[in-house]
Amino acid sequence: MRDPEVQHARQKAERIFMATIKDVARTAHVAISTVSHVINGTKYVSEDVRQRVVSAIEELHYSTNYAARSMKSKRSMQLGFVALDMCGLFFPYVLKEAAKIASFRGYSVTISDSNCDFETEKKNITDLIMRQVDGIVFSSIVKKESMKEYANYLHDQIQKSGKDIRLVSLERDFSPYGIDSICVDTYHGACQAMQHLIDAGCRSIAHISAPVGTGDDRYNAYLDTLKKYRLPMNNRLILSGDLSHNSGYEKTLELLSHQLPFDGIFVANDQMAIGVMQALLEHHFRIPEDVKVLGFDDVFVCQMLNPPLSSVHVEKRRLGRSAMELLIDAIEQEPGDGNVRNVHCETLSCCLVPRKSTDSDYNSSLDRT
Repeated sequence: MRDPEVQHARQKAERIFMATIKDVARTAHVAISTVSHVINGTKYVSEDVRQRVVSAIEELHYSTNYAARSMKSKRSMQLGFVALDMCGLFFPYVLKEAAKIASFRGYSVTISDSNCDFETEKKNITDLIMRQVDGIVFSSIVKKESMKEYANYLHDQIQKSGKDIRLVSLERDFSPYGIDSICVDTYHGACQAMQHLIDAGCRSIAHISAPVGTGDDRYNAYLDTLKKYRLPMNNRLILSGDLSHNSGYEKTLELLSHQLPFDGIFVANDQMAIGVMQALLEHHFRIPEDVKVLGFDDVFVCQMLNPPLSSVHVEKRRLGRSAMELLIDAIEQEPGDGNVRNVHCETLSCCLVPRKSTDSDYNSSLDRT
């Protein structure tokens, strides 16, 4: 006959090795759905029941690396990322780096696309809050004058959720309204772009702007630089795009229809700038001899175009990495560690990368990789 203690130990080991969510529910004396709600944070569960589920998970070593860690910290280990345009050339770099950081630190990320629509953005963030994620990185298209009201709305939704969900704003500074922010110094980057066009001889510069709420700093830099050099500002040379290639193309056709002379175009992003160049070349304009074109973001295709596109370089990977690290650090800061948590804002610099679309003497061997 086997030693009862040995037999008991073996049975326990087998039970641990084969543990399922059903075993956790049976040990905790709760329904399987309750275990699921505790693990995923999808529904309120009393503290007594939650503790029983946590104890059962630990006893059975059920998915220890994820579930037990999550239960101990009351975290779902789920994050949200709301982008303006996932199909564009800019956000894939940001998203890839952010998701890599999240995965390394044990989190999974739900990505949603607002498609540059404020109501869609608002709904996507609200849905993530209702799903009880631990934190959200979001890129907002809200108008500047509505930022405070919007921040108050988000804080209110989080309070209603009953969970301390952290937020990080990408590219827009929400720090005055209690939201951590990772920004890009687009104003000074755009000033560099305008200065370069003026130095290259441009005296009548058009601008295709980003949607209101995302391109304000670039638009203001455009106006301020014209004013600084006492160059004419004509509202008919300013058109608002939606960040897409097609938008850049269509807005350039509209610009040409005005039959106003211009020798330079500052475009709020590279994707629209590609459409601008296509329209100009189709209408037999030489770039840069007739019109100089300058974009923003410095996405990888810039140096592959004919002619290669001058642009303002933004550290896209660093932007995604910094935002995700800031979010997770805020989530994992222990409430009892004696530190008072301050709202954080970091601004990343950007720099001009001249190429042949503005500089006929451009040397491709000097281009950045």
